[in-house]
Amino acid sequence: CCSLAFFFLLSPRPPRSSPLPHTTLFRSAQSILETASFYFPEGGQLTPTDNNFAGMDACDSCATGSAFADARTGVRAQMQLLRVYADANLTNDQLNPAAVNPKLDQHFLKGLVTTWNGLTHTWATADAYGDRILEIYEQILGWLTDQAEI
Repeated sequence: CCSLAFFFLLSPRPPRSSPLPHTTLFRSAQSILETASFYFPEGGQLTPTDNNFAGMDACDSCATGSAFADARTGVRAQMQLLRVYADANLTNDQLNPAAVNPKLDQHFLKGLVTTWNGLTHTWATADAYGDRILEIYEQILGWLTDQAEI
C-alpha cells in the first residue's frame, strides 16, 4: 500500500497548542503498530483500501473499522481524533481543514487522554499499547539519527 515516506508526506503539521504531542513521528509510530508496518495482515479488520492507518473504529468485536475516501482523509481523521482525545476545549469550528467526523468534538473521551501511554485501554485494548507506540517512535528516532550520523 504505502511507504513510510508517503505517510510522512500526507501528515499535516502538528498543532502547537495541543497538550498531546501530535508529531508526524508519533502518529507514524501508531500507524506502524496498527497496520503491522503497513502490511495490513490478512484476516485483520482493515485493508489498504480502507485508508485507515490507525485502527479507528476497529474494535475487538467488530468486523471492520472505518474506511476513508483517500489516504489523506484517513491521516487527517487520525490526527483529529488524537487531538480531540487530548484537548478538552477543541471544537470542530477550530479545525482547518474541517473535521472528518462531524461529531468529533462530542467524543466521549474528549480531553481525557493527554499522554501516549494514556492511549492504552482507550484507543486500543492492548495492555501495552502506548508503550509499543513509544518503542516504535524510539526506533524511528534511532534510524533517523543513524542516517544523519549524529
